[in-house]
Amino acid sequence: MSRADAARASPDGRLARSVAVRAAASRFEAPVRARVEALALAHAYMDDIMETFPAAMHAIAGGYPTPRKAAEGEKLARAGAPLRFIAAELDLPMWLRGLPPEAFSGPIPRLPRSDEFALRIANFRPTKVMQAKRWLHFVSFSYDACDDAFALWAAQRIPDFHNEVEASDLAGLALLAWYSSRHQHEASTFLPKTWNSQVEPADAVNTAQIWLERLEFPLFRAPYAALRKEAEEIDGFHFVPLLHAHDILNEAEEMRNCLATYAEVTASGVDQIWSMRRDGRRVACLHIHFDCDATGVPTLRQIAGPCNHPVVADVLRAAYRWLLTWPANRNDLARYCRLIDVDGASYRRLMKPYWLAKGLPSWLPLDTTRRHFAALHAGLN
Repeated sequence: MSRADAARASPDGRLARSVAVRAAASRFEAPVRARVEALALAHAYMDDIMETFPAAMHAIAGGYPTPRKAAEGEKLARAGAPLRFIAAELDLPMWLRGLPPEAFSGPIPRLPRSDEFALRIANFRPTKVMQAKRWLHFVSFSYDACDDAFALWAAQRIPDFHNEVEASDLAGLALLAWYSSRHQHEASTFLPKTWNSQVEPADAVNTAQIWLERLEFPLFRAPYAALRKEAEEIDGFHFVPLLHAHDILNEAEEMRNCLATYAEVTASGVDQIWSMRRDGRRVACLHIHFDCDATGVPTLRQIAGPCNHPVVADVLRAAYRWLLTWPANRNDLARYCRLIDVDGASYRRLMKPYWLAKGLPSWLPLDTTRRHFAALHAGLN
C-alpha cells in the first residue's frame, strides 16, 4: 500500500481528506457542489479530476452535455483513462484545464477547439479567479457570434472593457468582425474600414457605430425623394442631387461632415441632401426640406462647406437662387411621404448571409423593429 493510500485508509487521513474535498468542492457552483463532493470522496481518480480538470468534474456532476455522456465520462474517469479521452466524451476542449471551478455555471457552452486556438488562448487566461466566469462568457459568446479570431481578440481585450460590459454587448462588434472578412456581401460595402485582430477596443467600437449608422440607409430605404429635380447649374455652381446611399456616404467622407448619420432624416421623402460643386470640386452641402402643407419651394435647413465650415457669400446667394427654381405649386406631399421604420425586406437581405452561416441568434431576430436593431447600438455605448 502506498503512503498516500495508507493516509486515506487511516481515520485521521479520511477525515483530513473529507475536509479537503469539501473545501475544494465549495468552489463549484451550488447546484453541482454536493455531487462533486460525493464523487471525489467515492474514488481517488475522481478526486484527481476535481483538482486537475474542474471543467470535466463540473460536466460529470451536472450531467452535461447530456446525462448519458456525463455517465460515460465518469466511467472513463473512474477507470483512470487519459484526460483527453474524458474531455472528448464530454465534448470539452482540453484548453479548459487551465480554468478554475469558479469559471463554470450550468451547461458548458460551445467553444473553439482548434489546436491553434488552444495554443494561443493560454496567453490570455484570466489571472484572477473571480474573473474566470466572465472571461469564459466573453470567449464563448464571441466564438458563437463570429469565429476563433474574434474569440481570441475578446479574450485578450477583456481588461480593456468596463466591468459593466456584458458578453452580449459585443454583438455589434461580432457582426462587424464577421462581415469584415466577407467583402462579397452588401452589408460589407457599408464598412468604413474592416475589423482586424490588432485593433484597439475603442477603435473597434467606433468603427462598429459608424457602420451601423451607415447600414440605416438600406434599412430605412434612404434616401427617398418625394419630389425630384434634375441637376442644374446656377452662377457657375453645379447642384447635384444625392439620390443613393453611397452618394451621401461619399459626400460625407469627402466633405468630412456628419451626413453619414442622415439615413433617418432622408427616409421619409421631405428632406433631401444636395451637393454644390464648382469646376468638379465640392464646395457645399445643402439640406433642404419640403413642408407637406406649403408650396413646392423648399426651405434651406442647412448649408455648410467642408468640415461644416460656413460658406462664402457667392455660394449662399447661388443656393438661394437655386431654391427658387423649384416649381412654386402646391404639392400634396402627404400622399408621397413614407413612414420611417426598418424595412423588413432590406433587413433580411442584409443579414441573410450571417444567418445562413451562424443561425438565428436572439440578438439578431428574423423579424425586427427599430428597437431591436437599436440594441446593437446600445451595446456599443
